[in-house]
Parts: sequence; structure tokens; C-alpha cells
Amino acid sequence: MRRHQTDLLYSIRERGSGAETLVYVLVEHSSRVGRWMAFRLLEYQLGIWRDLLRQRPRLRRLPRIVPVVIHHGRRAWWAATEFAELVAGTGDGEKVWRQPRYRYAVLSTAEMAPDQLDCLALSLFGKLTMAALQFVPRADASRLAAAFGRWGGLMRRLLAGPSGEEAMVALSQYVLTTTVVPEDALIEIVEKEVSRGARNIMETTGARLRREGRAEGRAEGGRSILCSQLQARLAAAADETMADLALRLLTADSLADLFGDDPSGD
Repeated sequence: MRRHQTDLLYSIRERGSGAETLVYVLVEHSSRVGRWMAFRLLEYQLGIWRDLLRQRPRLRRLPRIVPVVIHHGRRAWWAATEFAELVAGTGDGEKVWRQPRYRYAVLSTAEMAPDQLDCLALSLFGKLTMAALQFVPRADASRLAAAFGRWGGLMRRLLAGPSGEEAMVALSQYVLTTTVVPEDALIEIVEKEVSRGARNIMETTGARLRREGRAEGRAEGGRSILCSQLQARLAAAADETMADLALRLLTADSLADLFGDDPSGD
């Protein structure tokens, strides 16, 4: 979901001791399995601890971090979940203790049946998000209609709840940007399997995405033109020192000043 963070850090307190434990959740949007995920997570954990030490200079001990990876894709997760498996020579029990030792948990929706997804202990939005991640990309119109038919009831409940429209906008944005089904066919499926309200949100979100795409295209075109002009200006600067040109890049108040154009046209 582009509007929602895919890196989440939760702080929980253990019953009894009250000790703080951090739960770091990484949603892996790539359909590929990250071979070096254990290494990446180690870097993220070190960054979290480093920030904590800056914020709490009197901290006596670092809180535990429980890393969790949520993965969706065609293939099940096969990468090592134990960091020591990535380090050469750690197969010998004598040497394992000399390396950082930790593992992470993986929740992979690959090969997960819809009824298994329904049983996950997640919120309405959580279940719908997992369903969208796994079953929307690459689905044709018939499979997409089946998916919306299966989870249409959850969507209606989501819409009726607090922040339901905002959540539906996020789902709509993801579906619209990942599906291979034409937008008009998708909108008809949503109205039939979910509700007219969901259709209106999907339609409005699609129109916004198209406007943003056109604006981004115009901005990219402007950047390309400007880069071409700069390249041409640099190529024509044979009699000008790079120091002079660099100074003008920093001090020019307008493109005319930068390119040395005469406003009169002479």
C-alpha cells in the first residue's frame, strides 16, 4: 500500500516484568525472495538501537527486537532466517557463538489458501490487505471477481467502520496500480461484488491516479527539456571555464541568467 508504511515498529510490554520488546514488521512487497534478508534486518535493528541510544542516553540495556517479515509472491519463502547461515564457517558449533546470532519470523502468503488467510488473527483491513497482496496481482477478470466476491463482505464491514473510507482508498489505490484488469471492468466487479459506495471510491481513486500520472509526466518532460538545455550549454562552453559556469549554476536567478541568453534576442 503506497500510502501506508511498509516498515512498522511496535513497542510492547511483557506481562509481569514490564520489560520492553520492540516488534519490527517489514512488509516485503517484492515477489522475489530476498536472500540477504537476515543481513538487511540486522542493519535495520542496529539502526533502531542506535536511534534509541541517541534518544535515551541513560539506557542501561537495549530492548529486544523481534523482526517479522510479511511476504507475498508466487514462491514460498526460502531464504535463511538465521543470520549465522549467511556467514561462512558457522556450521562448526565451536565457531557459531563468535558471530551475531538471531533469527527472524516469516509470514508468507505464497501457497496460502483463501480459507487459511481468513483464519489469520488480523483486523479487517489487515486481512483485506493480505488478500490484495496475494490474489490481486496477475489475476484475470474472473479470478478478480472471485476474490472480491469472497471478501466483499469484509469490505462492506470495513467501509461501515471508523476510517473505513480512508482504508478503502488505500486498497483501491493498490488494486488499481497492480491489476491487469482494465479499470472499467474492475469498477463493474467492485459494484457487483461489494457495493456502489466501494465503486464510487474506486472510481474517484482511479481519476486521481490518472491526474497525478499526467502531472508527473509533465514534470518529467520539463526535467528532460531542462537537462537537454544544460547539456547543450555545457557542450558549447568551450571558451568558458568550468569554475565560471559552476558559479553561475549556483547564483543564477533565472534560466536566462544561467544560459547567458540576451533578453533582447541580440
